[in-house]
Amino acid sequence: MSSLQNNKQFLKDLELGLKSEDSSMPFLTQIFGELWNTGTDLGDKFNKYDFRSKTLPIKVELKTRRCDFGDYPDLQFELGKIEDGIKFCKDNEGGRCFFIWRCIGKNGSHWGKERFYWWELKDGEWFKGMGGRNDRGRDEWKMLCKIKNEYINPLFSHRPTL
Repeated sequence: MSSLQNNKQFLKDLELGLKSEDSSMPFLTQIFGELWNTGTDLGDKFNKYDFRSKTLPIKVELKTRRCDFGDYPDLQFELGKIEDGIKFCKDNEGGRCFFIWRCIGKNGSHWGKERFYWWELKDGEWFKGMGGRNDRGRDEWKMLCKIKNEYINPLFSHRPTL
């Protein structure tokens, strides 16, 4: 077992992510239609995306963050998700990939009153940059994909057109 899998903060983060996936599903199906959870429904817990449309070539990744939108100049995630998304869109006619951030406030203080934000994968709207953390027992700084806040939209005031 890796040092992360034994780390209390990692386990707390994992539990938060799984809880967030389950509780976000009703909101996300309002926007994207019926979805499969790639981990629980499709048995692929290491998929780069959390959800897949049951009817359209759409993938959705949910990132739950203990911050308020705007606390940082950009939001970030693993670079491999972009690479996977570009390949998916190229290989699937009409393929689209969406990233959803559920910002729950510092220390999760806004759970239940959080805000959701979205970005659709588009060339020219993302960049590579160093980022990460070191509070889970090891240095997790690496090259990440970053999206400037100007490209990220509130999910429920402006729904993406499918």
